[in-house]
Amino acid sequence: MDKIASKEVNELDSGETLEISSFWSKGTCLLIFLHRFGCRLCDSRPMLLNELLPALMQQHVRCVAIGQEKKEIEDFKVRNFWNGELFYTLDKSVYADLGIQSANNWNRFSTLFCRTSYTMEMNTLDGDFEADIYQLGGVFVVDEAGQCLYEFRQNGCTVSPDMQTIARVCNVPYNGSENCQHRENTSDPSFSTS
Repeated sequence: MDKIASKEVNELDSGETLEISSFWSKGTCLLIFLHRFGCRLCDSRPMLLNELLPALMQQHVRCVAIGQEKKEIEDFKVRNFWNGELFYTLDKSVYADLGIQSANNWNRFSTLFCRTSYTMEMNTLDGDFEADIYQLGGVFVVDEAGQCLYEFRQNGCTVSPDMQTIARVCNVPYNGSENCQHRENTSDPSFSTS
């Protein structure tokens, strides 16, 4: 995390600028890096992690989502996919410094036909498909010393982090079915939560 420790992000409501290292300076932090706040396909990660939020906050884990640019951040907030802190950055090098890659055209095209995309379509409003549609995201759990306890970098648009491992490294209970409540209403019989 050394490469991004001194990089700055802006808080959604106040616009306050903070160094990224301030998120873990007082304890463990869960960081979600989204490529855009308005992207329907990006909503699955904060939606899943949002279900862990009460337990994480009980353990005093700071929970932060960071997106590229401020566009669509209000819509993301209104849709209530994430109840943790929201920040944005205009510095795209943060993603490169974390080793978060961009998707290729085939990954973007195949996303239209995958189960996660179908499930998200059933549970979200239309999203923003403008701006940098190729940038992928990641999830990191960082301890007070700035060491990664868990790191996940997408290699495809709909790949999600390992919820059980995140819960374990943050010392919180995990029940997979609780973390998949938003999937229960899908009519896709081939969809599995395992």
